[in-house]
Amino acid sequence: MSLPMEMLAWALRGFGVFWIVAGIFTLHQARKTAFMDQVLNALRPEQPENPLVTRFLYLGGALTLASGAALATASAWSPLMIGGLVLSQAGYFALQFRRRRLAQDEETRAEATIAPQTRNAFIVSLAVWALSWLAFGREFLRWLGSIMGTG
Repeated sequence: MSLPMEMLAWALRGFGVFWIVAGIFTLHQARKTAFMDQVLNALRPEQPENPLVTRFLYLGGALTLASGAALATASAWSPLMIGGLVLSQAGYFALQFRRRRLAQDEETRAEATIAPQTRNAFIVSLAVWALSWLAFGREFLRWLGSIMGTG
């Protein structure tokens, strides 16, 4: 591995440690959000909370944690793990855009608005995904070729 690629791999390892912490924090937030949803559902059973955000918080937290672990260990699986995270974020955006488009009132429309920090996280995820392909993609493709009998 060349020196720039080695430096990129180490930078991604450091970022992976950050993402492990972010994943743990997100899972903690998801747990608190799920609890609040339960409380609100108990107080207003006729207006149940939409579990979409909580489910995506759990999914995003787990994928961020797993992606962070893959990056921190410089795993060949990093591009695939981050790709899963990017796909889940894109799925969340699609569902929220649909909810916003179909909203019957301003409150529902506001609930379906994607927060700026969520958009920023998606942009960072895309950048890290691309960088992980640069740093670890060749190793992943070599591994894939070996199990398919072409490498």
